[in-house]
Amino acid sequence: MYYREFEDDSMGKKILVIDDEESTRELLKLSLEADGYEVRVAEDGYRGLEIFEEFKPEIVLTDIKMPGLDGIEVLQRLKETGEDVEVIVITGHGEMNLAIKALQLEASDFINKPISDLALSVALKRAREKIWMRRKLNEYMRNLEEKLKDAVEEINKRHDFEHKLIETSIDGIIANDRKGNILIFNEGASRIYGYTKEEAIHQLHVTKLYPEGEAKRIKKKIYSDEYGGPGRLVNYETTAVTKDNRLVPILLSATLIYEDGTEVATVGYFKDLSEIKKLQQELVQRERMAAIGEAMSEVAHGVKNILYGMKLGAYMVDKGMNSGNLEKAQKGWSLVKKNIDRISRLSLDMLS
Repeated sequence: MYYREFEDDSMGKKILVIDDEESTRELLKLSLEADGYEVRVAEDGYRGLEIFEEFKPEIVLTDIKMPGLDGIEVLQRLKETGEDVEVIVITGHGEMNLAIKALQLEASDFINKPISDLALSVALKRAREKIWMRRKLNEYMRNLEEKLKDAVEEINKRHDFEHKLIETSIDGIIANDRKGNILIFNEGASRIYGYTKEEAIHQLHVTKLYPEGEAKRIKKKIYSDEYGGPGRLVNYETTAVTKDNRLVPILLSATLIYEDGTEVATVGYFKDLSEIKKLQQELVQRERMAAIGEAMSEVAHGVKNILYGMKLGAYMVDKGMNSGNLEKAQKGWSLVKKNIDRISRLSLDMLS
């Protein structure tokens, strides 16, 4: 099936023949070399193992029955080396039990004596097919390992990036499971709350991050459609309770996390509004002071006019009295009273 399709024609071309019969060794050597194989021979199992270490053949042909180290023992020792080698055992008539034992010990095949060219050719073809398949499998496994390694590296890089993204976020990021146990507590959250990551994860329950009852109210709002839900909470103003029991205004956005359709966690994004609230108060104060300044300017202008009117009225009274002009004095006094009423109303307006 694969014999003519081997990509590397040199594959399986190094053969070691182990047989105690010289005629068998020489016959196999001549036949195999004629077919293009590189052949070494050994007269017994011990010598065969020595040549194997030097020659590193891919196929070994060994007789089963030999003095000293027999073929079964040679097969076992070759398999123990861990080398990729196919072993074909040569058996005589009546040695089927030994042949079966050899197959159980992972021999590639067996052939009977006297050895026919066809039987030898088929056995070698099977051995080379196994070598080819094993190499292809090893190549596939190496490629698979490389792809797996690349995939793991990519996952680790992505995980590291996401971890850094969470940890270095200016805003606080906190995740908790359905029981309220904290799973993620980044540096931004530590800046807001004053807890370390370890303290938050190992010692805190999510309800401790808010005033009493607020955590439950937030969870209800996440399930409702009031702030972008259900399943989400967008730009909800609330209050955080810090480690030293300070109340910090925050803007909270949150979302539910699902696995296979089941809710497993909640992730919240916290923005500290302290500076914004402070700026808002300063802006209100500035607007108020500007309004007061504007009002005082108007008051000063009004008071100036009233004083001018009173001064004119007093002047007319004084001139009228000195000249005996009662009418002029009365007009002056009327002007004084009129401006006294005006300053009274202005004073009441300022007090109100």
